[in-house]
Amino acid sequence: EFPESRPSTTRLLAARTEFFMPVVLWLWSEEREIELGQRQAILRIVESYVVRRILTGDSVGEGIARNITGMLNAMQANLNTGQDPQEAAHIWIGMNQNEATRWPSDDEVMDKISNHPHEMSATRRNMVLHALESRLRIDNGQRPIGSTGFQTAILIPDGEIGLTNYPIEGRPTSVRLERRNRNVKQLGNFTLVNTNLTKRERESAWEDKQEALERRGRDILLTQSILSPQQTEFTEQDIINRSRRMAELCIAIWPREQE
Repeated sequence: EFPESRPSTTRLLAARTEFFMPVVLWLWSEEREIELGQRQAILRIVESYVVRRILTGDSVGEGIARNITGMLNAMQANLNTGQDPQEAAHIWIGMNQNEATRWPSDDEVMDKISNHPHEMSATRRNMVLHALESRLRIDNGQRPIGSTGFQTAILIPDGEIGLTNYPIEGRPTSVRLERRNRNVKQLGNFTLVNTNLTKRERESAWEDKQEALERRGRDILLTQSILSPQQTEFTEQDIINRSRRMAELCIAIWPREQE
């Protein structure tokens, strides 16, 4: 284990993306003299690359593993000639812009999270929500949390029960129903709680849902933001607005610009 590689390694492991481990082994090999700050910065580049592809629904399969192998070779070449391995990592990852290996831009991350249903597995979505909560805590002067531990809760349920307790504005046309189905799958419709909601709580209308979230998530900043007495309802527009704020946080947590 390499404690200095956290939290990047814990987040990537929580996202079930273990092919980054050769990078950790390469960086922490006794054969290479790389400053700790550089090691951590390179690992953050890899984390940003992988997580941004997860956020935009792009593949993180064999093409990414091959690209990371190429990055390792580029870093080694720089080391051999006395140049900066961190710069090599950033340039190598950034220059690959084909669909199979590109590093998504800020605009792509913002558009995907703000305007589209997310395509993450429940495990990866939970990791992202934990990262958002950690960032909020750091910004609030608190200690960050790990990459797991809390449970995920959905705010507006899908299906008929969601339409009953969170009605669509106006007549439920096919266009509006399609939009509802898309919006409830956006990241902004999810939050974190200490313990899972019951079936009744998951399906309840907003007043009861808010009480359940207060009981189960009052100490979670990601959830506190929707517990205000002024939040007398939760609508599809709230999902969209919340998704945009989450997208901004994701871009800050996983930047593309070299540090």
